Amino acid sequence: MRIDFFEEFPSPQTLLPIRSFPAGTTVFMGCSTLEEFQLLSRLLRSINPQAQPAWWPILKTSYWVSPFSSHHELLSLKRQMTEVEYGTEILMDLELPLLKLKLVIKNFGYFFRNKELLKKMTQDERVLCAQYPDSLLTTTRVLQLLGVSFPNAQRRLVMAYSSMMPGPLKAHFRKALVLQIRQDPLLSVGIGALGRGALGFESQMSDLELEQDLSFCHSMGVKRVVVFRLGGATPSQIEILREMALHP
Repeated sequence: MRIDFFEEFPSPQTLLPIRSFPAGTTVFMGCSTLEEFQLLSRLLRSINPQAQPAWWPILKTSYWVSPFSSHHELLSLKRQMTEVEYGTEILMDLELPLLKLKLVIKNFGYFFRNKELLKKMTQDERVLCAQYPDSLLTTTRVLQLLGVSFPNAQRRLVMAYSSMMPGPLKAHFRKALVLQIRQDPLLSVGIGALGRGALGFESQMSDLELEQDLSFCHSMGVKRVVVFRLGGATPSQIEILREMALHP
């Protein structure tokens, strides 16, 4: 099972743990422009020359990618994607604008145009689409209607952050994830959270929870796990992940 990472706030400090991981480990680095990504790629490889940088585009105004994002920003992202170095992965972080709900009203007139644009962008073989897990409210159908899940996407990842799931509902989320993995054997799984992200209230995963989630993914035959986030991992969690990466 392959172990890769998200890093939402890349810096010399938050990228430093990558020195402990084997060749080919990918880090999806959050940044708003291709130029910034190229600079961060050099920084990453100065820490671990064999690490693989991947671009996590963060929109300056909209932040996350959805049909409620700025139409101008999505068009700009599409143009920049054509300039990305061959073989570089691109993360499409499909999330609703929870930090900026006013965007729902502001950009609603562009909803269908943006949704169609994203549908085409997610069919790019370089793109890994990160989406919410299925739940009682956010079923696959609902997520597709909202334009934060695309059935024809080339590659998909479910953000199954167990530390952020309410205790009584964890069993439900786990059952739904089992079904998703069985329906799509190539589905990647995001686990966490190790460290807070843009929301600011992400619950922190314990060592035991990390081991349990890794064991679950391994038992389900998941080919790739992406951990949120590299810079938030404690020394003991780095060791747990390193052992899994070296002995998959």
